Amino acid sequence: MKIRGSNFLSKIKCYYLDKKLNIFKNSKIIEIASGNGNLSKFLNNKCNSKIIEIDINNIFKNSTIESILNINFRFYGRVILYGNIPYNITSKVMKTIKNYKNIFEFYVMIQIDFLSKINIYFKKIIKIKCFRNIDFIPKPRVNSVFVKII
Repeated sequence: MKIRGSNFLSKIKCYYLDKKLNIFKNSKIIEIASGNGNLSKFLNNKCNSKIIEIDINNIFKNSTIESILNINFRFYGRVILYGNIPYNITSKVMKTIKNYKNIFEFYVMIQIDFLSKINIYFKKIIKIKCFRNIDFIPKPRVNSVFVKII
């Protein structure tokens, strides 16, 4: 089921990402746009940490997507942030996230064409894995890339 433009990464691809992420036990983790929780399930088994899931369709019922941008991430202390953010707000989220010094690492799925545009916001961006549109359910019209931002 598609909810408000959501495209979910398949479980098999989540398993692949889990192996690539450099997240250690007892890390403080926040997932933005957790969707159906496929990646959270793999990460929870790996890092034995509580994952705070923030998703417009689950937590912010009857709210707007803009609510994600109004979260005060300083409240959570030093955190690792990751997510598959809706592509229509990626630019706004990136501009917001760059202002938080307590975000230790940021792992995010973005539209592959957007990769060259975010270099202006961050010092270091590491491409972890490219995904084709067929790796998502339902298929988006674009290809994606999962990156680590430091």
